[in-house]
Amino acid sequence: MMNASLPDILFRAARKCRRIFFDVNSAYWFEKKLGDFSFTRQPGVPVQVSHSSDETISWIESSGEPWMRNRREFAVARDENHIYASLKHDHRIIGYIKVGMNRVYIDDFKQVATFPPRCAFLYDIYVAPDYRKMNLATYLAGHTMSVLKDRGYTHVRLHIPAWNSASLSVARKLGFEQFAHIRAFRILSLITLKVHTRK
Repeated sequence: MMNASLPDILFRAARKCRRIFFDVNSAYWFEKKLGDFSFTRQPGVPVQVSHSSDETISWIESSGEPWMRNRREFAVARDENHIYASLKHDHRIIGYIKVGMNRVYIDDFKQVATFPPRCAFLYDIYVAPDYRKMNLATYLAGHTMSVLKDRGYTHVRLHIPAWNSASLSVARKLGFEQFAHIRAFRILSLITLKVHTRK
């Protein structure tokens, strides 16, 4: 691995310092009612879905990228019995989905949000780079939504930043409808939310 140049180091340090004092996150919020939802799409390769949250969290902690690991998120997820399902190919984890209910730690806001009863929140879907463009994210989300419907959930929400075209495509394929655009401004330790609701 090559050493970073002095300008690169200074740039990264300046960016981190700026984020301490001021940061902005912006995302579109979507919702899908599960009343008439049915999912029959098949994945591009044979896979299995495991609903062992402990196994998925263990994989994230040992094999995942640093951005996947958030102690506050994990603590709330364990308290609220969130679903961390993994996607496996040849008995090897190649992706996961995080599903929250009741209370969910939202990293964009650095706060815990409370969701209505029977409303689930898909807050992270990941597929390993070698397995992308095989409809696996759509399959995993659709499969999970079917499970949620069977468990009595009536609707599902998710949020996606505007730059994430792959996730926006998955949401469209699954019939999600945008209901809000939320921008979070973080100044020092204070957070101000500006909400733009879609008409």
